[in-house]
Amino acid sequence: MISEQLRSPYVERSVVLGSKITKEERIISQYVLDPRKDPHTLLFMTHCDTEFYKVMFESLYPGVYVHIGVLEAIMHVLNEEENQRATCSPFSLFSTPNILA
Repeated sequence: MISEQLRSPYVERSVVLGSKITKEERIISQYVLDPRKDPHTLLFMTHCDTEFYKVMFESLYPGVYVHIGVLEAIMHVLNEEENQRATCSPFSLFSTPNILA
């Protein structure tokens, strides 16, 4: 858990559609979505040892079904970011995509 002093009411919890991406975001997305360079690279692992590989994120291209691993990765990231919310901010819980089946 994060102490009250480290929680921020200023953490942006919404996405502004149509905003320009930063140079860093562009570089990261080019690396993650490029299937020619190390497609089986481990991008990150959760605290419960769930592994997410670069090849899963290729499914974010238009016209391709999104890999369930991408949805699960996003769920883990969003739930981890919930630890940084201010206590006065509404609580959100993101569940695994397997619950939809």
